[in-house]
Amino acid sequence: MYQPTLGEDYIANYFIENGIKYREQVKEIKLKGDVKNYRVIDFYLPTLKVYVEYYGLYNKSKLHRQDYDTKTDVLIKNRMPTVILTPEDLGILDYSFHSKLHKLYAYPIYYSRWGILRYSLNRYIRKGKPHFFFFAFVFYVIGVLISDNISNGYKESITLKDLSAIILFLIALFYFCLTAIMNFLKFVEVHHLLIFLGLKKLDKAK
Repeated sequence: MYQPTLGEDYIANYFIENGIKYREQVKEIKLKGDVKNYRVIDFYLPTLKVYVEYYGLYNKSKLHRQDYDTKTDVLIKNRMPTVILTPEDLGILDYSFHSKLHKLYAYPIYYSRWGILRYSLNRYIRKGKPHFFFFAFVFYVIGVLISDNISNGYKESITLKDLSAIILFLIALFYFCLTAIMNFLKFVEVHHLLIFLGLKKLDKAK
């Protein structure tokens, strides 16, 4: 039975903590242009339709680097979208995986509209501030109630108290709406959002 390395265990725990479904030690047989009958890839992420390889011994020797480079060439020739991680990435795993995944999705042959959307929304819900949308909605409802209360009172002029309430409401609503939108766009990147909505095309040159 295969025993995962410490690096692979660390990556697996990262996937678990971030709600990313994965399969370990995926066997792919008879790959085009490969001298081996099959290749075992460390992880496969079915929701994202992406493979993840951890090259833990990449810097150990020239022979290890050559083996890894050969495997990378095989994956590329077979158009298998793969995020490649090294020991240097483990210290900044969240940043490395996120940035490499987005770079991978920048290629038209690997792009998955629903895959990147699901990943971005999941990342936003877990790491962002989705509750700010709730706060914005609450303040919107409060504003509607204040407006109705003023209009139903048949007041010819608004009192200072009413004006203060309206101003505070508008400030709070603006703050929470702006913060919610900016935070959302931070995780669901504008580039991929525009492509998803059909407002921007992928770079065919890639």
